[in-house]
Amino acid sequence: MAVDGSGLLLTSLHVVATAEAISATLPDGRNLPARLLGGDPDTDIAVLRLGGEGPPPISVGRTRDLRVGDVVLAIATPTESARRSATGRQRHGPEPARHCALRELHPDRRGDQPGNSGGALVNGRGELVGINTAIYSESGGSHGIGFAVPADLALGALEQIVASGRVSRGWLGITGQT
Repeated sequence: MAVDGSGLLLTSLHVVATAEAISATLPDGRNLPARLLGGDPDTDIAVLRLGGEGPPPISVGRTRDLRVGDVVLAIATPTESARRSATGRQRHGPEPARHCALRELHPDRRGDQPGNSGGALVNGRGELVGINTAIYSESGGSHGIGFAVPADLALGALEQIVASGRVSRGWLGITGQT
């Protein structure tokens, strides 16, 4: 999705990391070439630049304003709706969390679907609150718990990638023992 007026797009890195060619189909039907400016494997965020005039940018919501039970929509292929059931859950361990949970989807009719990765997660006002990134499903099917990178984290990654081509973060190598 377009996050500014200069043709920058945000998506999931795993969607475009190995692509030989990237293009974006816009709502008006235009299909524009895009190039990967950079990505951050730890958050699974990629920044693309369109090769032409892009769509108007999406409004960005504040993820801290979301509450458990708020309706959010995963915009991608296919589109589905869910209720936000948890925030801020992260995997703890010696490696950084690869996916920061903003949403957990409990199956409605279809649940989370393969193909949502890289799409927008929007609140009830149509504001971007996350980038869809992963699904956890015990059965391997298209239902389970979906995860999204919070918009503020994704936009922070975008700023660093545009400025320096990569995301840098502090890291302290401490591990606890019993």
